[in-house]
Amino acid sequence: MPTFGLGGGVEAKLPDAEAAAQATLGMLLNALAGPTLTQTLGTLASGLYGSAEMLLICNEIVRMITRVQGGVAVTDETLATEVIREVGPGGQFLDHARALRHFREELFFPFLFRRQSIEEWRERGAHSVASAAHERVREILAATGPVALPPGADATLERILRTALGEK
Repeated sequence: MPTFGLGGGVEAKLPDAEAAAQATLGMLLNALAGPTLTQTLGTLASGLYGSAEMLLICNEIVRMITRVQGGVAVTDETLATEVIREVGPGGQFLDHARALRHFREELFFPFLFRRQSIEEWRERGAHSVASAAHERVREILAATGPVALPPGADATLERILRTALGEK
């Protein structure tokens, strides 16, 4: 049965560490409870306004939660007990063919959060996650542009507005 929860909306006022922590907890609890939809992602100040930057941060958090919920494959192939015996105590697995076949399957590649050294981070401008999200929002908006309304939609919206304002 379809169900929903309010997991991504937060009380924080900015897309910052407080907002990310609140969103993570709400979305994780929803994921563990099992609703089919989590709504309010990207909303701040208890839903008073939305933030495209916070929406991108929430998207990254959703991707991480989804990855964790997917679990780790435990099969004869992934356990590789014969490889453990072959390599033996004190050996290493990094150059073994099986490790090369499977290592990318278990890695998580973030879209927004960056895996880089402090030096790389500084060289690239030392941006906070919020400023990186803002830049990504600008890129998305520049690439997409406005969506055209279907024919007659503007007249319908105008009629609804006039009715709401008590005009004829």
